[in-house]
Amino acid sequence: MNLVKDKIFYHLDTKNFFEPGKSYSIGEKHNPFFAFYERFVPGVMTISNKPNDLMHEMMKYIRERIYEDERLKINPALPSRLKCLWVLPEEHLAERLQYWTGQLNSRKLVKLSCSGNVHHADQRFLLTQPFNFPMQRYMARKYWSGEMMDEINKTENEEILFTGEIKILEIMPINL
Repeated sequence: MNLVKDKIFYHLDTKNFFEPGKSYSIGEKHNPFFAFYERFVPGVMTISNKPNDLMHEMMKYIRERIYEDERLKINPALPSRLKCLWVLPEEHLAERLQYWTGQLNSRKLVKLSCSGNVHHADQRFLLTQPFNFPMQRYMARKYWSGEMMDEINKTENEEILFTGEIKILEIMPINL
């Protein structure tokens, strides 16, 4: 975990949540990614009618709970994946945008001034394939260690979790 003060980061906005000039506190409530699982109501909200899609969502939920349990054991001060904001640094921004916009289907880039906690991790440790819990816990410990799996595609595979205070400096369209 690193502490930052007024550091510039970027965020790919998929929910139209932010307004320029406003400040927000990140880390007190569930982020939109995890809030989906907290608000899901069977029969009212749908994921998909395909059994494989339902199984994939349930595996993601189980993974996130395991990763949260491991974070709390390792270092509770690290930003929680359940309540964080995923951010991108200024370094190699174009390369990161090319990768992450394809993953997230976002066309808005939010420029932020951030003061708080950041954690750098390798998203390749986030597996959703079915395997045993000891292996999932092992992968979670690797994720929370901050080590990179390898140097190949390091820029694309690094994810940065942030909790703390943000100020929205600018919202820009992404034109790749």
